[in-house]
Amino acid sequence: MKKIGVFELIFIEILVCIFTFILFGIIGAITNYNITRLGERIFIDSTLIIILLIYGKANKNSICERFNDFKNKFNIKEILLLYITLAVFSFGSSTVITAIIYKFNPQKAIKIMNETHYDVNNGLELIGVTISIAILAPILEELVFRRIIFKSFSRNIGIIFGAILSSIIFGALHLDSVKAGAMIFGFIACILYEKYKNILIPMSIHMLNNTIASIFDIVGFFNGTLNKDIVSNINPTKDLIIGSILLIIATIILGKYIYNNRKIFKKKNKTISNEQVNI
Repeated sequence: MKKIGVFELIFIEILVCIFTFILFGIIGAITNYNITRLGERIFIDSTLIIILLIYGKANKNSICERFNDFKNKFNIKEILLLYITLAVFSFGSSTVITAIIYKFNPQKAIKIMNETHYDVNNGLELIGVTISIAILAPILEELVFRRIIFKSFSRNIGIIFGAILSSIIFGALHLDSVKAGAMIFGFIACILYEKYKNILIPMSIHMLNNTIASIFDIVGFFNGTLNKDIVSNINPTKDLIIGSILLIIATIILGKYIYNNRKIFKKKNKTISNEQVNI
């Protein structure tokens, strides 16, 4: 796949957003139908994925080659262990952060606990949100943050700093309640990508994470609790203790995983002369 720089990525995203704004504006003027924010997000994400693959000169052969390589390298035990540990870290960190905030500003803590990307009011919106979160987001975010941003940064400032900086950006763009967890998730995804040289590896754990989150949303939708705010059963002291224990356990396991893969950060990036790198 052809190397894509960060500035090229930004330029492509701006063009896609402008095109989407104009296209949906014309559709709205002709049909008097306003496209929802969810619809816009699905269109933008799908378009970006297609353009990045085409612009990066990914073809059927290269994609099949990556998929076959993925099947040979995929380690289900490693992925499941990382997913569970990352989920525990994310839950523990968000619980600790909201418990601390609740002690000083209860309303802000409740707002953080109930934030969401989209309001789901019907089955069609539920399908759209599920597709966006479980399929499109993992593909696009791995292409953008690992395949493009991480690799671009690592060529200039080294693998470890490239992983840290790209993960900070990745986490900053997520909801406040999961920023810390998203940053660590991004860092582990960088390790997986650098370790296996195949974007499908971190993409698989990303899809697993988002799919399970979507399943909880689906269950909540049919139970009628998805859009209801969490305003009771909040015990900041208890939450702080439980969250801290979970956070410590997850941090130890993730720290050991990072240490065991420390050789990755000592690799020196070779100069890419033919503008081609693995997907």
